[in-house]
Amino acid sequence: MESGKALKESSLLLKQMAKSPRPNPHVVNAKNAAESLKSVLRTNPWEGADHLEIIPAATVASLLIGLVVCVENICEAVDELATVANFVPSEILHRGTLQPISVNDGSVHVISVAENVCPVFASPLGHTGVVLLLQKEVRSRENEGGCSMADAGAGAGAKIDVFWEERMVKHDTGIGLFDTGMDPGFLEVLEKHPENSDRVRNMVSILKRGPISPYISWNSGRPALISELLSFHTTEYVNELLEADKGGGKEMCAGTFLNPGSWDAALLAAGTTLSAMKHLLDGHGKIAYALVRPPGHHAQPSQADGYCFLNNAGLAVQLALDSGCKKVAVIDIDVHYGNGTAEGFYRSNKVLTISLHMNHGSWGPSHPQSGSVDELGEGEGYGYNLNIPLPNGTGDKGYICAFNELVVPSIQKFGPDMIILVAGQDSSAFDPNGRQCLTMEGYREIGRIIHNLAKSQSDGRLLIVQEGGYHITYSAYCLHATLEGVLNLPITPLSDPIAGYPEDETFSVKVIEAIKNYHKDKVPFWRNL
Repeated sequence: MESGKALKESSLLLKQMAKSPRPNPHVVNAKNAAESLKSVLRTNPWEGADHLEIIPAATVASLLIGLVVCVENICEAVDELATVANFVPSEILHRGTLQPISVNDGSVHVISVAENVCPVFASPLGHTGVVLLLQKEVRSRENEGGCSMADAGAGAGAKIDVFWEERMVKHDTGIGLFDTGMDPGFLEVLEKHPENSDRVRNMVSILKRGPISPYISWNSGRPALISELLSFHTTEYVNELLEADKGGGKEMCAGTFLNPGSWDAALLAAGTTLSAMKHLLDGHGKIAYALVRPPGHHAQPSQADGYCFLNNAGLAVQLALDSGCKKVAVIDIDVHYGNGTAEGFYRSNKVLTISLHMNHGSWGPSHPQSGSVDELGEGEGYGYNLNIPLPNGTGDKGYICAFNELVVPSIQKFGPDMIILVAGQDSSAFDPNGRQCLTMEGYREIGRIIHNLAKSQSDGRLLIVQEGGYHITYSAYCLHATLEGVLNLPITPLSDPIAGYPEDETFSVKVIEAIKNYHKDKVPFWRNL
């Protein structure tokens, strides 16, 4: 059996099993199931297969669907699997929390995911609440070499260099009525400002403790120099921020509070993003992720806006251009228009800025840009700012349609030698600050598209810059899914705990078609696409 064919058949089998009723755990015979597994593995030609671990992993999934169905029989199932099929059990995790489940059984060797355990198998068990991870080596063949999951899906040695600095959490945005900072006096319980440190703490946590952890390399950040800020921001604006910090803080605009500690965090966010870009420019890696706060894509050259003080992505774009990149493409999937980045390069034909956002329009003096389709750029930059204002309620299918119909062809025609993904998880179905319906699967597919664009256009070089995402827990899951896609992982190691929100695909597709026709009519850059 050819490896590709086996992989396809296993995938189809998994989908069928996922739709079929779950067997009663009390009538499952673990020994018989394990014997069946042994028989299948005996006939499977592993030697020389391109997907050494992936084929048996899918086979294991189809058999264990009726084997590991509740916590009570995990020990029996793992023991039989290890004895009969020569797999090494590595860890049993709770499906929702990804925390280890205590198993009092000597045959189960529990080790930490952080110790480079590759999650070759994640069981699609639905309601059972259990995920079984198997160590990527097969015990009887551990010295024979072969291809790991990372090798098969994302390329040998594929990883993401994450740049993070703990001191960024010291940016305290306070409490009040949502993002107003006000206590109206009528409420017993006030809430944290949506842009608070808990959101990024969970992002750090899921990357360190989740199934993706073996693919993550951690790097420290640094504060930006004032001279570096002036590559994007005006001297007057930087001085305004410095004075606000010296004066003990200031509300720069609605909902955007520069408090004690905020300026230091903003400098760290900017400098850490620059370090991530420099890492790519110096050839030390292909994919870098600046996990930073406060966010930056609303910050204009001379104006704070939307929780943003310094435009982290904009500074990275300018560094790339100053370092020899001819063309840089920015793809912004935050639910709000990336107005600051667009404003910074509005007259440049060297930077293609693309923003997919809900159709929110302008929200005041700090955000005069509307994000509408007619904001196309000026002068030499005319046609190089592509706005894709999506109707409220756009979900996975609508976003993927927008990518396929608008984003992919424009990137292919532009031909960038560096791509920046401005990543916000506030487009998710459950975010308090957005009205879109993306789920983990949508983010995962966007990540895959970005992976393919970087591979074909920028020699694989991709900088990811963190922006919004205000659901404290689900944003972290959506981040994990995005990075799964960026790595092009061949399996889905982390399931969606709360997905299932309807979208009006028909309406969003009509809007996308209208946007496409508008640009073909108005913009020379688009006419031959």
